[in-house]
Amino acid sequence: MTPSDLNLYKTLSRSDLNDINEILYARIIVTGNYERQELNVFVAAGIWARHFRTHVIRWEKQTKCDKWKGQPNTEEEISEAKKETYFYEYFVPMCPAYLTHNINPDANLADGTSIKENSLAFDSIKEKRNLETMIKTNQLEVSLSLKNFSCGH
Repeated sequence: MTPSDLNLYKTLSRSDLNDINEILYARIIVTGNYERQELNVFVAAGIWARHFRTHVIRWEKQTKCDKWKGQPNTEEEISEAKKETYFYEYFVPMCPAYLTHNINPDANLADGTSIKENSLAFDSIKEKRNLETMIKTNQLEVSLSLKNFSCGH
C-alpha cells in the first residue's frame, strides 16, 4: 500500500459513527496491532453485538511475563495494565474482525487478515456448558476464565 492508495478511503466522521451501515462494514486502516485490537473490541462489543443482539464473550489471554517488553515494575501497575483490551480475547458470533498475530501464514491466516468469527471450540464439556448457562441467563457480556480454549475462524 502506498500513500496514494489512501485516497480511495475516507476518514470516518462523527456522523458516520451514528450511521450503523457506515461503521458495521467499514474498512479500517490502522498503524499497528494496538489500534487494531481497540477497534476490534469497539466494533464488536460496542456496535455489532448491540445491533445484532448477540453476546460478547471475553477471556483473559495467557501472558508470558518473561517476554513482556516494558513490563511495569509493581504488581499494582501490572494489574492496572492488564485492564487494557490487549490482555483479552473477544468473540462475537459472525462479527468481522482482524487477526492480531500470525496463526498460519501458509493458509492466509496472518496478522492483519480480516476474518469472520463463527464458532468456539472447547476441550471440556464442562466449559461449554458453563458458557451455555451464562448465555441462557441473557448476559450480553460474558467473561470467561478458560484454560484450554480455541477460537474457530
